[in-house]
Amino acid sequence: MTEEIKTIVESIADKTQEITSLPQVRGENYLSIYSNSVNLILSPWDIRMIFGELRDNGNQQMVIENRASIVMSPQHAKAFLVVLTNHMKSYEAQHGTISVKLKIDEDNPDAIETA
Repeated sequence: MTEEIKTIVESIADKTQEITSLPQVRGENYLSIYSNSVNLILSPWDIRMIFGELRDNGNQQMVIENRASIVMSPQHAKAFLVVLTNHMKSYEAQHGTISVKLKIDEDNPDAIETA
C-alpha cells in the first residue's frame, strides 16, 4: 500500500470512528434480512448493493430472491470497506481464518463463483 493510500485509509477510519461513536436508534421501518447473494451496480455518483437470498422456488429451481437495495456514495462505500475489513480481521483473529475459494471470470469480473 502506498503511503498516500495508507494516509487516506487512516483518515477515513478516524472519521468513521467519530461517526460510529454517535448514539444509534432503530428507525420505525428498520429491517433485518438474511443475504447470501449481493449484486453491485456502479455509477460515477453512487454504488448500489442489491442483497438477496439464493433459494429453491418450490419448482426444484434455484432463484435469487432480491430482498433489499442499499445505495451509497463512493466515499461512503470506501469507508464501509475500511470498517468491514477491520471487522473481518478482528473476527478472524477470534475465530480463525475464513477460507473462501473464488473463481473470477476475467471477461466478466462481476461473475464470481466458488471454485
